[in-house]
Amino acid sequence: MTGVLLALRGQRVGYLLTLATGATWAIAAALDHLGEVLTVWPYREGVISKALEVGCMLTGAVLTLASLRALFPRPAR
Repeated sequence: MTGVLLALRGQRVGYLLTLATGATWAIAAALDHLGEVLTVWPYREGVISKALEVGCMLTGAVLTLASLRALFPRPAR
């Protein structure tokens, strides 16, 4: 939350915090849940369960990419 609030104020440290948080979140979620998404386990076989797991991974990835884009904007053409 601190990273998001600092990023809203345009502070570089906020983007760095959200970058680190997003990358950690995406990697940890993938390591924890990717096996469950790719295989059929009795307690993780429903579409909703798998969608929530993929959503956790994508949320971290989107936060990481948005932070990178804010830290390193494309030059104007």
